[in-house]
Amino acid sequence: MALASPSFRELAHVLSRRMPAPWRVRLLSLKSRKPNKAKPLALFDYGPYPLTWSRPLVVVVRSRPEVSERDQFTAALQSEGWPVALVEPSQGQWRGRILGTGTHWHGSRFLRGSEYLPMVRPSEIPKLALSPLGVVLAGEPNLNDHVGPLATQMGYAAVNLATHLKGQVKSPALLSSLLVAQFPLVSIIVVTHNQKELTEGCLRSVYALTDYPNWELVAVDNGSSDGTREVLESWSKHHQSFRLLKNSSNLGFPAACNQGATAAEGKILCFLNNDTVVTPGWLSALVDELQRNPQVGLVGPTSNGVANRARAKGPYREGPEMLLWSLARSKRFFRRSAPMRTLALFCAATWRKTWEDVGGLDEDFGLGLFEDDDFSARLREAGYQLRCRLDAYVHHFQGSSFTTLENKDYWQLYEHNRKLFWTKLHERRKRNVGC
Repeated sequence: MALASPSFRELAHVLSRRMPAPWRVRLLSLKSRKPNKAKPLALFDYGPYPLTWSRPLVVVVRSRPEVSERDQFTAALQSEGWPVALVEPSQGQWRGRILGTGTHWHGSRFLRGSEYLPMVRPSEIPKLALSPLGVVLAGEPNLNDHVGPLATQMGYAAVNLATHLKGQVKSPALLSSLLVAQFPLVSIIVVTHNQKELTEGCLRSVYALTDYPNWELVAVDNGSSDGTREVLESWSKHHQSFRLLKNSSNLGFPAACNQGATAAEGKILCFLNNDTVVTPGWLSALVDELQRNPQVGLVGPTSNGVANRARAKGPYREGPEMLLWSLARSKRFFRRSAPMRTLALFCAATWRKTWEDVGGLDEDFGLGLFEDDDFSARLREAGYQLRCRLDAYVHHFQGSSFTTLENKDYWQLYEHNRKLFWTKLHERRKRNVGC
Protein backbone atom coordinates (compact mmCIF):
# COMPACT_ATOMS: atom_id res chain seq x y z
CA MET A 1 0.00 0.00 0.00
CA ALA A 2 1.16 3.52 -0.76
CA LEU A 3 0.05 4.90 2.57
CA ALA A 4 0.50 3.21 5.92
CA SER A 5 -2.51 2.07 7.90
CA PRO A 6 -3.61 4.58 10.55
CA SER A 7 -2.00 4.08 13.93
CA PHE A 8 -3.81 4.31 17.26
CA ARG A 9 -2.35 7.79 17.79
CA GLU A 10 -3.60 8.93 14.38
CA LEU A 11 -7.05 7.52 15.12
CA ALA A 12 -7.06 9.40 18.42
CA HIS A 13 -6.15 12.57 16.56
CA VAL A 14 -9.16 12.21 14.23
CA LEU A 15 -11.63 11.30 16.97
CA SER A 16 -10.44 14.12 19.22
CA ARG A 17 -11.74 16.62 16.67
CA ARG A 18 -15.28 15.24 16.86
CA MET A 19 -16.01 13.69 20.27
CA PRO A 20 -17.49 15.45 23.33
CA ALA A 21 -15.11 17.27 25.64
CA PRO A 22 -14.56 14.65 28.41
CA TRP A 23 -13.55 11.93 25.97
CA ARG A 24 -11.62 14.40 23.87
CA VAL A 25 -9.44 15.38 26.81
CA ARG A 26 -8.71 11.72 27.52
CA LEU A 27 -7.69 11.14 23.90
CA LEU A 28 -5.64 14.30 23.64
CA SER A 29 -3.70 13.27 26.72
CA LEU A 30 -2.16 10.54 24.55
CA LYS A 31 -0.37 13.23 22.57
CA SER A 32 2.72 14.48 24.36
CA ARG A 33 2.79 18.19 25.16
CA LYS A 34 6.32 18.08 26.54
CA PRO A 35 8.79 20.60 25.10
CA ASN A 36 10.67 19.30 22.06
CA LYS A 37 14.05 18.19 23.40
CA ALA A 38 15.46 17.15 20.02
CA LYS A 39 18.88 18.43 19.06
CA PRO A 40 17.96 19.94 15.70
CA LEU A 41 21.48 20.86 14.66
CA ALA A 42 22.39 17.17 14.54
CA LEU A 43 20.04 16.88 11.58
CA PHE A 44 21.61 19.85 9.85
CA ASP A 45 25.16 18.51 9.99
CA TYR A 46 24.82 16.76 6.66
CA GLY A 47 28.36 15.49 6.22
CA PRO A 48 29.35 13.61 3.05
CA TYR A 49 26.40 12.00 1.31
CA PRO A 50 25.21 11.66 -2.31
CA LEU A 51 23.26 14.82 -3.05
CA THR A 52 21.07 14.94 -6.10
CA TRP A 53 21.55 17.78 -8.55
CA SER A 54 20.80 21.36 -7.67
CA ARG A 55 18.76 21.85 -10.88
CA PRO A 56 16.28 19.77 -12.91
CA LEU A 57 17.46 17.48 -15.69
CA VAL A 58 17.99 18.83 -19.22
CA VAL A 59 17.51 16.26 -21.99
CA VAL A 60 19.34 17.11 -25.21
CA VAL A 61 18.14 15.42 -28.40
CA ARG A 62 20.85 14.72 -30.99
CA SER A 63 21.10 12.79 -34.22
CA ARG A 64 24.88 12.28 -34.27
CA PRO A 65 26.01 9.73 -31.69
CA GLU A 66 29.55 9.94 -32.97
CA VAL A 67 29.86 13.51 -31.68
CA SER A 68 31.71 13.87 -28.39
CA GLU A 69 29.37 13.78 -25.39
CA ARG A 70 30.82 16.99 -23.96
CA ASP A 71 30.18 19.28 -26.95
CA GLN A 72 29.75 23.05 -26.65
CA PHE A 73 26.07 22.89 -25.83
CA THR A 74 26.42 20.17 -23.18
CA ALA A 75 29.47 21.82 -21.64
CA ALA A 76 27.60 25.13 -21.33
CA LEU A 77 24.71 23.46 -19.50
CA GLN A 78 26.95 21.54 -17.13
CA SER A 79 29.07 24.59 -16.35
CA GLU A 80 25.93 26.27 -14.98
CA GLY A 81 25.01 23.28 -12.83
CA TRP A 82 22.38 21.71 -15.10
CA PRO A 83 22.58 17.88 -15.25
CA VAL A 84 22.34 16.58 -18.79
CA ALA A 85 20.95 13.49 -20.45
CA LEU A 86 21.46 12.72 -24.15
CA VAL A 87 18.81 11.10 -26.34
CA GLU A 88 19.97 9.72 -29.68
CA PRO A 89 18.68 7.37 -32.39
CA SER A 90 19.79 3.77 -31.99
CA GLN A 91 18.68 0.97 -34.30
CA GLY A 92 15.56 2.83 -35.36
CA GLN A 93 14.55 3.83 -31.81
CA TRP A 94 15.40 6.65 -29.45
CA ARG A 95 17.70 5.77 -26.57
CA GLY A 96 19.08 7.93 -23.78
CA ARG A 97 22.01 8.12 -21.41
CA ILE A 98 22.40 10.28 -18.29
CA LEU A 99 25.62 12.30 -18.13
CA GLY A 100 24.84 14.29 -14.98
CA THR A 101 26.72 17.47 -14.18
CA GLY A 102 30.04 16.22 -15.47
CA THR A 103 31.68 16.44 -12.05
CA HIS A 104 34.13 13.82 -10.87
CA TRP A 105 32.32 11.84 -8.18
CA HIS A 106 32.99 8.36 -6.83
CA GLY A 107 29.44 7.66 -5.75
CA SER A 108 26.44 5.77 -7.01
CA ARG A 109 25.83 5.95 -10.75
CA PHE A 110 22.16 5.79 -9.84
CA LEU A 111 22.28 9.41 -8.64
CA ARG A 112 24.93 11.17 -10.69
CA GLY A 113 24.86 9.40 -14.02
CA SER A 114 27.82 7.90 -15.82
CA GLU A 115 29.04 7.11 -19.28
CA TYR A 116 28.97 3.47 -18.22
CA LEU A 117 25.20 3.45 -17.73
CA PRO A 118 23.42 1.48 -20.48
CA MET A 119 21.26 3.23 -23.06
CA VAL A 120 17.64 3.26 -21.88
CA ARG A 121 14.26 4.24 -23.27
CA PRO A 122 13.46 7.98 -22.90
CA SER A 123 10.49 7.19 -20.64
CA GLU A 124 12.86 5.56 -18.12
CA ILE A 125 15.14 8.58 -17.77
CA PRO A 126 13.12 10.63 -15.21
CA LYS A 127 12.93 7.86 -12.60
CA LEU A 128 16.54 6.82 -13.20
CA ALA A 129 17.60 10.43 -12.56
CA LEU A 130 15.06 10.96 -9.72
CA SER A 131 14.00 14.14 -11.51
CA PRO A 132 10.20 14.66 -11.70
CA LEU A 133 10.72 17.99 -13.47
CA GLY A 134 12.87 18.58 -16.54
CA VAL A 135 13.12 20.08 -20.01
CA VAL A 136 13.78 18.60 -23.43
CA LEU A 137 15.82 20.58 -25.97
CA ALA A 138 16.92 19.98 -29.53
CA GLY A 139 20.68 19.87 -29.85
CA GLU A 140 20.29 20.47 -33.58
CA PRO A 141 17.73 22.71 -35.35
CA ASN A 142 16.40 19.90 -37.56
CA LEU A 143 15.30 17.89 -34.48
CA ASN A 144 12.74 20.36 -33.10
CA ASP A 145 9.85 18.22 -34.37
CA HIS A 146 11.01 15.31 -32.19
CA VAL A 147 11.22 17.33 -28.98
CA GLY A 148 7.47 17.40 -28.28
CA PRO A 149 6.80 13.65 -28.52
CA LEU A 150 9.90 12.81 -26.49
CA ALA A 151 8.95 15.36 -23.82
CA THR A 152 5.49 13.76 -23.59
CA GLN A 153 7.05 10.34 -23.01
CA MET A 154 9.17 11.68 -20.15
CA GLY A 155 6.57 14.01 -18.68
CA TYR A 156 8.92 16.95 -19.19
CA ALA A 157 8.48 20.38 -20.78
CA ALA A 158 9.41 20.83 -24.44
CA VAL A 159 11.53 23.93 -24.89
CA ASN A 160 12.62 25.57 -28.15
CA LEU A 161 15.54 27.90 -27.50
CA ALA A 162 16.58 28.21 -31.15
CA THR A 163 15.09 31.68 -31.48
CA HIS A 164 17.11 32.88 -28.48
CA LEU A 165 20.42 31.14 -29.15
CA LYS A 166 20.43 31.24 -32.98
CA GLY A 167 22.45 28.05 -33.14
CA GLN A 168 25.28 29.27 -30.91
CA VAL A 169 25.90 29.26 -27.18
CA LYS A 170 27.45 32.67 -26.68
CA SER A 171 26.86 32.80 -22.94
CA PRO A 172 26.25 29.83 -20.59
CA ALA A 173 24.70 32.26 -18.10
CA LEU A 174 22.19 33.41 -20.74
CA LEU A 175 21.33 29.81 -21.56
CA SER A 176 20.82 29.07 -17.85
CA SER A 177 18.57 32.10 -17.33
CA LEU A 178 16.43 31.07 -20.30
CA LEU A 179 15.97 27.62 -18.80
CA VAL A 180 15.13 29.00 -15.35
CA ALA A 181 12.40 31.11 -16.94
CA GLN A 182 10.67 27.92 -18.13
CA PHE A 183 9.74 27.12 -14.52
CA PRO A 184 7.06 29.16 -12.67
CA LEU A 185 8.36 31.23 -9.76
CA VAL A 186 7.64 29.61 -6.39
CA SER A 187 7.43 31.71 -3.24
CA ILE A 188 8.42 29.73 -0.13
CA ILE A 189 6.71 31.45 2.82
CA VAL A 190 8.22 30.79 6.26
CA VAL A 191 6.55 32.21 9.38
CA THR A 192 8.75 32.53 12.46
CA HIS A 193 8.21 33.29 16.13
CA ASN A 194 11.38 32.56 18.10
CA GLN A 195 12.87 29.03 17.70
CA LYS A 196 16.23 30.37 16.56
CA GLU A 197 18.01 27.03 16.12
CA LEU A 198 15.13 25.38 14.32
CA THR A 199 14.72 28.38 12.03
CA GLU A 200 18.39 28.43 11.09
CA GLY A 201 18.34 24.70 10.40
CA CYS A 202 15.25 25.02 8.22
CA LEU A 203 16.87 27.75 6.13
CA ARG A 204 20.08 25.77 5.75
CA SER A 205 18.20 22.74 4.48
CA VAL A 206 16.12 24.79 2.03
CA TYR A 207 19.14 26.48 0.47
CA ALA A 208 21.22 23.30 0.41
CA LEU A 209 18.65 20.79 -0.82
CA THR A 210 16.14 22.61 -3.04
CA ASP A 211 16.72 21.53 -6.63
CA TYR A 212 13.92 23.64 -8.09
CA PRO A 213 15.60 26.43 -10.10
CA ASN A 214 13.19 29.36 -9.75
CA TRP A 215 12.15 30.30 -6.22
CA GLU A 216 12.23 33.02 -3.60
CA LEU A 217 11.93 32.85 0.18
CA VAL A 218 9.64 35.22 2.05
CA ALA A 219 10.14 35.12 5.83
CA VAL A 220 7.52 36.70 8.09
CA ASP A 221 8.78 37.22 11.63
CA ASN A 222 6.09 37.53 14.30
CA GLY A 223 7.96 39.57 16.90
CA SER A 224 10.76 37.12 17.74
CA SER A 225 12.83 38.02 20.80
CA ASP A 226 15.41 35.20 21.03
CA GLY A 227 17.72 36.23 18.19
CA THR A 228 15.65 34.68 15.40
CA ARG A 229 15.13 38.05 13.72
CA GLU A 230 18.86 38.72 13.68
CA VAL A 231 19.39 35.35 11.99
CA LEU A 232 16.78 36.23 9.36
CA GLU A 233 18.33 39.64 8.77
CA SER A 234 21.71 38.03 8.20
CA TRP A 235 20.26 35.60 5.66
CA SER A 236 18.44 38.39 3.83
CA LYS A 237 21.72 40.29 3.40
CA HIS A 238 23.54 37.32 1.88
CA HIS A 239 20.81 35.94 -0.41
CA GLN A 240 19.07 37.93 -3.13
CA SER A 241 16.16 35.51 -3.17
CA PHE A 242 15.43 36.17 0.53
CA ARG A 243 12.95 38.80 1.74
CA LEU A 244 12.06 39.55 5.34
CA LEU A 245 8.82 41.01 6.71
CA LYS A 246 8.95 42.17 10.33
CA ASN A 247 6.01 42.33 12.71
CA SER A 248 6.32 43.99 16.09
CA SER A 249 4.17 41.35 17.77
CA ASN A 250 2.86 37.84 17.21
CA LEU A 251 -0.02 38.25 14.76
CA GLY A 252 -0.63 34.50 14.61
CA PHE A 253 0.12 31.94 11.93
CA PRO A 254 -2.89 32.57 9.64
CA ALA A 255 -2.38 36.35 9.52
CA ALA A 256 1.35 36.00 8.90
CA CYS A 257 0.76 33.51 6.08
CA ASN A 258 -1.69 35.89 4.43
CA GLN A 259 0.83 38.70 4.85
CA GLY A 260 3.57 36.66 3.23
CA ALA A 261 1.29 35.55 0.37
CA THR A 262 0.39 39.17 -0.37
CA ALA A 263 4.05 40.20 -0.51
CA ALA A 264 5.13 37.14 -2.51
CA GLU A 265 5.68 37.37 -6.25
CA GLY A 266 5.44 33.70 -7.19
CA LYS A 267 2.75 31.98 -9.24
CA ILE A 268 2.96 29.14 -6.74
CA LEU A 269 2.85 29.64 -2.97
CA CYS A 270 4.57 27.08 -0.75
CA PHE A 271 4.04 27.39 3.01
CA LEU A 272 6.80 25.88 5.11
CA ASN A 273 7.06 25.79 8.90
CA ASN A 274 10.32 26.94 10.45
CA ASP A 275 10.49 23.70 12.47
CA THR A 276 11.06 21.55 9.38
CA VAL A 277 14.00 20.07 7.48
CA VAL A 278 13.50 19.46 3.77
CA THR A 279 15.06 16.64 1.72
CA PRO A 280 16.27 16.45 -1.91
CA GLY A 281 13.54 16.85 -4.52
CA TRP A 282 10.90 18.09 -2.08
CA LEU A 283 9.81 21.22 -3.96
CA SER A 284 10.14 19.77 -7.46
CA ALA A 285 7.77 16.96 -6.51
CA LEU A 286 5.14 19.39 -5.16
CA VAL A 287 5.34 21.62 -8.24
CA ASP A 288 5.17 18.57 -10.51
CA GLU A 289 1.89 17.49 -8.88
CA LEU A 290 0.33 20.96 -9.34
CA GLN A 291 1.36 21.09 -13.00
CA ARG A 292 0.20 17.56 -13.84
CA ASN A 293 -3.30 17.85 -12.40
CA PRO A 294 -5.20 21.16 -12.74
CA GLN A 295 -7.79 19.90 -10.24
CA VAL A 296 -5.25 19.81 -7.40
CA GLY A 297 -5.74 22.79 -5.14
CA LEU A 298 -3.21 21.86 -2.46
CA VAL A 299 -0.37 19.35 -2.32
CA GLY A 300 1.86 18.35 0.59
CA PRO A 301 4.67 15.87 1.30
CA THR A 302 4.88 12.88 3.58
CA SER A 303 6.43 13.48 6.99
CA ASN A 304 7.27 11.98 10.36
CA GLY A 305 5.46 14.81 12.15
CA VAL A 306 1.90 14.66 10.89
CA ALA A 307 -1.10 12.96 12.48
CA ASN A 308 -2.90 11.75 9.36
CA ARG A 309 -2.38 9.23 6.56
CA ALA A 310 0.59 11.22 5.18
CA ARG A 311 2.71 9.98 8.08
CA ALA A 312 5.87 8.15 6.95
CA LYS A 313 8.35 8.00 9.79
CA GLY A 314 11.78 6.75 8.78
CA PRO A 315 14.41 4.82 10.77
CA TYR A 316 17.00 7.60 10.61
CA ARG A 317 18.73 9.15 13.62
CA GLU A 318 20.76 11.95 12.00
CA GLY A 319 20.95 14.08 8.89
CA PRO A 320 22.86 11.84 6.44
CA GLU A 321 20.70 8.83 7.33
CA MET A 322 17.52 10.85 6.77
CA LEU A 323 18.65 12.08 3.38
CA LEU A 324 19.72 8.67 2.14
CA TRP A 325 16.45 7.15 3.34
CA SER A 326 14.42 9.91 1.65
CA LEU A 327 16.24 9.34 -1.65
CA ALA A 328 15.41 5.63 -1.52
CA ARG A 329 11.79 6.53 -0.76
CA SER A 330 11.71 8.97 -3.68
CA LYS A 331 12.74 6.19 -6.04
CA ARG A 332 10.14 3.79 -4.66
CA PHE A 333 7.23 6.26 -4.91
CA PHE A 334 8.46 8.31 -7.87
CA ARG A 335 5.67 10.59 -9.19
CA ARG A 336 3.04 8.86 -7.08
CA SER A 337 0.46 10.69 -4.99
CA ALA A 338 -2.58 9.88 -2.88
CA PRO A 339 -5.83 11.76 -2.17
CA MET A 340 -6.26 13.50 1.17
CA ARG A 341 -9.15 15.18 2.95
CA THR A 342 -6.97 17.52 5.00
CA LEU A 343 -3.40 18.70 4.57
CA ALA A 344 -1.40 20.27 7.38
CA LEU A 345 0.26 23.54 6.45
CA PHE A 346 3.64 22.68 7.93
CA CYS A 347 4.48 22.19 4.24
CA ALA A 348 1.99 22.63 1.40
CA ALA A 349 1.91 24.26 -2.02
CA THR A 350 -0.88 25.81 -4.07
CA TRP A 351 -1.30 28.05 -7.08
CA ARG A 352 -1.62 31.73 -6.21
CA LYS A 353 -4.87 31.92 -8.19
CA THR A 354 -6.32 29.06 -6.12
CA TRP A 355 -5.23 30.77 -2.90
CA GLU A 356 -6.92 34.01 -3.94
CA ASP A 357 -10.08 32.29 -5.18
CA VAL A 358 -10.58 30.46 -1.88
CA GLY A 359 -9.62 33.51 0.17
CA GLY A 360 -6.42 32.51 1.98
CA LEU A 361 -6.38 31.50 5.63
CA ASP A 362 -9.11 32.57 8.04
CA GLU A 363 -7.52 34.93 10.58
CA ASP A 364 -10.33 34.27 13.06
CA PHE A 365 -8.25 31.26 14.20
CA GLY A 366 -5.81 33.62 15.93
CA LEU A 367 -2.46 32.09 16.80
CA GLY A 368 -3.30 28.95 14.84
CA LEU A 369 -4.77 25.42 15.09
CA PHE A 370 -7.54 24.26 12.73
CA GLU A 371 -6.80 26.97 10.17
CA ASP A 372 -5.45 24.24 7.87
CA ASP A 373 -8.56 22.09 8.46
CA ASP A 374 -10.67 25.09 7.50
CA PHE A 375 -8.62 25.88 4.40
CA SER A 376 -8.72 22.25 3.28
CA ALA A 377 -12.50 22.13 3.73
CA ARG A 378 -12.99 25.31 1.69
CA LEU A 379 -10.81 23.91 -1.09
CA ARG A 380 -12.89 20.73 -1.25
CA GLU A 381 -16.10 22.77 -1.26
CA ALA A 382 -14.74 24.73 -4.22
CA GLY A 383 -14.18 21.50 -6.15
CA TYR A 384 -10.42 21.15 -5.71
CA GLN A 385 -8.53 17.98 -4.88
CA LEU A 386 -5.97 17.61 -2.09
CA ARG A 387 -3.02 15.28 -2.72
CA CYS A 388 -0.11 13.94 -0.73
CA ARG A 389 2.99 13.53 -2.85
CA LEU A 390 4.52 10.23 -1.76
CA ASP A 391 8.00 10.85 -3.23
CA ALA A 392 8.43 14.08 -1.22
CA TYR A 393 9.49 13.94 2.43
CA VAL A 394 9.92 16.76 4.97
CA HIS A 395 11.04 16.18 8.54
CA HIS A 396 8.81 18.04 11.01
CA PHE A 397 9.49 18.74 14.68
CA GLN A 398 5.77 18.48 15.38
CA GLY A 399 4.37 20.69 18.12
CA SER A 400 7.36 23.03 18.35
CA SER A 401 5.25 26.06 17.44
CA PHE A 402 3.25 25.86 20.66
CA THR A 403 5.87 24.72 23.17
CA THR A 404 5.88 28.20 24.74
CA LEU A 405 2.22 27.86 25.70
CA GLU A 406 1.22 26.35 29.01
CA ASN A 407 -0.88 23.20 28.75
CA LYS A 408 -3.96 25.02 29.98
CA ASP A 409 -3.57 27.81 27.41
CA TYR A 410 -2.89 25.33 24.62
CA TRP A 411 -6.00 23.25 25.28
CA GLN A 412 -8.13 26.37 25.65
CA LEU A 413 -6.90 27.55 22.24
CA TYR A 414 -7.45 24.09 20.81
CA GLU A 415 -11.01 23.86 22.13
CA HIS A 416 -11.91 27.39 20.98
CA ASN A 417 -10.60 26.84 17.45
CA ARG A 418 -12.15 23.38 17.23
CA LYS A 419 -15.60 24.79 17.96
CA LEU A 420 -14.95 27.68 15.58
CA PHE A 421 -13.99 25.31 12.78
CA TRP A 422 -17.14 23.19 13.10
CA THR A 423 -19.33 26.29 13.46
CA LYS A 424 -17.95 27.81 10.27
CA LEU A 425 -18.22 24.48 8.43
CA HIS A 426 -21.90 24.01 9.38
CA GLU A 427 -22.70 27.61 8.42
CA ARG A 428 -21.18 27.18 4.97
CA ARG A 429 -23.10 23.95 4.45
CA LYS A 430 -26.37 25.64 5.39
CA ARG A 431 -25.67 28.46 2.94
CA ASN A 432 -24.84 26.00 0.18
CA VAL A 433 -28.04 24.05 0.82
CA GLY A 434 -30.06 27.24 0.72
CA CYS A 435 -28.62 28.32 -2.61
